[in-house]
Amino acid sequence: MVQIATNRAVSTAAPKFDKRRFEDAIDFALTQTTNHEVFYPLIKDRFLEAGVVLVVLPNLSGSKTNGATKRIGKSVMLMVNDRRLYADSFWFTLLHEVGHVINGDYGISFESDAGDAEQKADEYAANKLIDPQLYEDYVHRSKGHFTATSITAFAKSIDRDPGIVLGRLDALAGGLKKARKKECLMSPTGKHVWEDTGRTRPGEVWGNVWPDKEIRCIHCGKPDWRV
Repeated sequence: MVQIATNRAVSTAAPKFDKRRFEDAIDFALTQTTNHEVFYPLIKDRFLEAGVVLVVLPNLSGSKTNGATKRIGKSVMLMVNDRRLYADSFWFTLLHEVGHVINGDYGISFESDAGDAEQKADEYAANKLIDPQLYEDYVHRSKGHFTATSITAFAKSIDRDPGIVLGRLDALAGGLKKARKKECLMSPTGKHVWEDTGRTRPGEVWGNVWPDKEIRCIHCGKPDWRV
């Protein structure tokens, strides 16, 4: 997977990595968390202008790779996979890899990775996604009672997808992630309402003859695949 991403980066004309422009591109990317339909090409172009080639690849079955970063000449390759397409997981993984680039430590990120570099990348991602002081204030005001309405309102106030806030609350309000997988906390009925995104991938059995179709909940933005 990393080699595929590397090959794509090598074949992409990219300018020299510019850390300041990359930091500006990151700030722009964070304004796109609710722009589900077209955020990828927008942030991909902004990253490229800063000398960072962003590559998102389909997950390979059995792969434990979350992402990777690598210097390619004077530019940088940044790869994440689509294994976790919940808003919180995707954006955290992306910002985690961004953190590695900002901190100047490159390599492959695996599920079981630990250590100082990984902790620093995690902290970078968490603090960029949600300002720690604003998050602390929100938790204090909520007094342990988190509702779809309050989560959505807080997310809107910080210009983030509600799924990002929901993911952060997971550790604090146990069981929210399991509930999210079974129902939609943003829907008035509590049920997901699916629509086709138009995106397909080769089916596990019939490949392109019978492709899987991506669907997305119109309320919370959760993606899934109809096989």
